[in-house]
Amino acid sequence: MNVHIVPEDQRNWFLQSNFKDTLFDLSVFHVADNIYPGNTGGFWQYATVTIGDNDSAPAPFLFPSVEGNIKLVNPFTGVECEVDAVLGGMIVTLYTLNWLIEQNPNNDNYQGLYYLLRDAVSERCSTTGRTDAWMKLVD
Repeated sequence: MNVHIVPEDQRNWFLQSNFKDTLFDLSVFHVADNIYPGNTGGFWQYATVTIGDNDSAPAPFLFPSVEGNIKLVNPFTGVECEVDAVLGGMIVTLYTLNWLIEQNPNNDNYQGLYYLLRDAVSERCSTTGRTDAWMKLVD
């Protein structure tokens, strides 16, 4: 699994290029307000992740630029789980895509990105020994 942080000079095009929405980050922040109780705003990195070889399609996501772990809360069960900031951002972005798909069920772009990122979250959970996070927050 390869995580690539988007360089500062490429951030302007990232949201439109990947999500087809220049305000996608506002949706991520809205979801974060609901599942990431420690979120105090601040800087979020834009990144992509690929699974396996570099030929796989990259999954775009955002993650908070913080040190250490963050606590996420499953909004449906109330179960809490601490994960590293990258995995946490992947999960927040995954929840965001799911929420937007519910509002826009015919948005093929969001659906494709959801499945790419879901697979990346699953892979990161298993390679970091955090399958409990998958069960508590995603599955």
